[in-house]
Amino acid sequence: MNKVRVEDSAMEIKCNVAKSVARYLEDKYGRERADEIIAETGMSPEFLQADNHWISYDYFCRLLKKLVEVTNDPNAPYLASRLYTDKASYRGLGVFITHLGSPETTFQLIPKFHTFWTKVNEWYVSEMTANSCKISVKYTRSKPDRNNCLNIRGGLTSFPRNFGLPFATVTELECACDGAEACVFGITWKNRPKRLWGFRFFSVGLVVGLAFFFALKDLILARIAAFALFSWVGYCMGRIMDHRNELDQVYEQNEAQATSLLEYLRTAEKLNAELQQRVAERTAELSRANEALQNEIEQRKQTESQLTVTNEK
Repeated sequence: MNKVRVEDSAMEIKCNVAKSVARYLEDKYGRERADEIIAETGMSPEFLQADNHWISYDYFCRLLKKLVEVTNDPNAPYLASRLYTDKASYRGLGVFITHLGSPETTFQLIPKFHTFWTKVNEWYVSEMTANSCKISVKYTRSKPDRNNCLNIRGGLTSFPRNFGLPFATVTELECACDGAEACVFGITWKNRPKRLWGFRFFSVGLVVGLAFFFALKDLILARIAAFALFSWVGYCMGRIMDHRNELDQVYEQNEAQATSLLEYLRTAEKLNAELQQRVAERTAELSRANEALQNEIEQRKQTESQLTVTNEK
């Protein structure tokens, strides 16, 4: 791993955020060229890929600027975040977001959890409805950057996709780069249809019930009973299918969560081992330095003793 400058590794932006840029470059130019581009910004590609690492906001802005220069596309920060803000980039956090159940819940909780990926701004939600909201991003510790605004908009666009839904429509209503107090994003999205199978099977049962209703011409009670029975049975079968689909989604989310937890445990174990190795190496260095210092002190004492003896003569 190449050496990373201390000022570039400040705890301001989680590397998961920058990982979308790395993946965009990799898919566009290949892994080797992507690593070269990242290295040209003064960053280690290996450091940038680590889930638990942080980078400075200043470096992240430099990375986005480099992305625009290399691709010759001013919209590249938006595209990178739009296409790659997913569970593959955010790992455990991405699984957690998906586990919230809906885009509405996710957008509602952003102000409480945004510090998991950024320390340089504050996020606020207003005007929340079932399929729309407004989110304000206020820069408190740094100056706003146009490329970063594009990157945020792309990430907000991608949230519904984690639930198997189309991309959200995000419009930047106000921008701090233009002198506004905060960047304000208007967001709309499509929700997953509820009780889809229940409605379908109810419709089938309704059609079958109507067929029996008109077939049993002389049996009025039987006609009514058949119509009601088939409609009810169809609805119940559909609801059973809906519940099975919901359970399948829960099982998938739990499996992904367990996998992510195992990955974090392995990462923590690796980091612990690396930390222990660094402590051991540092301890050895201090021991050697202390030994050298003691030897120097002894040599000086001997030299002083010799000088004392010489002066007495």
